Amino acid sequence: DDGNISYKQVKKAPKAQLQKPPKKSDKLDPTSDIIGLDFGMLNLFATSEGDLVGHDLYGWLVERDYELETLTKRLRQQHVKFTDSTRYNNLQSRINEYVSNEVNRCLNRIVFLYNPHTIVVEKLDFRGGGLSKQLNRILSRFGRHAIKLKLTSLQEELGINVVYVPAAYTSLECSKCGFISEKNRRGEKFLCEFCGYKTHADYNASLNIRSRRSWAKNWHNVSRTKLLEKLDTEFSKCWNINANVVRERKEK
Repeated sequence: DDGNISYKQVKKAPKAQLQKPPKKSDKLDPTSDIIGLDFGMLNLFATSEGDLVGHDLYGWLVERDYELETLTKRLRQQHVKFTDSTRYNNLQSRINEYVSNEVNRCLNRIVFLYNPHTIVVEKLDFRGGGLSKQLNRILSRFGRHAIKLKLTSLQEELGINVVYVPAAYTSLECSKCGFISEKNRRGEKFLCEFCGYKTHADYNASLNIRSRRSWAKNWHNVSRTKLLEKLDTEFSKCWNINANVVRERKEK
């Protein structure tokens, strides 16, 4: 109120209560032990518990994107290098700081709610549809760094285990039956063309991310084609029908 800013440095944080991995005969409690995280722009994070966190980031970025486009257009007309512009550098720093603050705030909130011993995330690709190529480059570079930095901090300070899994097809695969189709996802809505499962698309993706924590490491770096073959094979074994046959029928 008096115009001054005060702050306190956090020097110590309580350790997370780690639990022993469940035995094969034990039934895993799905409410907090292991959290799957899907991240994007409209919702910065979606958890496998059904939370959608960080709704305001995208709207703020759209406004900054307009500022960035207007500024870069003016700099081009004046034949000024972007990196020589104080205003451009300040705007980029402002974007980076805001994204970092939102990442930290949202992940802190999730940890506070569930105190998980493991967080499962997809291998990072941080960009948003509807934004300029320039802002996407900034976000792709810095967004990944901010999330990795925070996850590393959670590992070191709270003892939380972080598992990275392949991101391919997490948004197109049905978390209930395993069927994959480009038509399953319609914006933020997910509707499986095989079993009819209907839910929020980001929540569905977070469930798929969580389920991939037990994959063998040799599947973590294969091509999208090989990964699709694996997922289709699992679907066919489960339902005794070829996934390609289902997709062809739906196309007709």
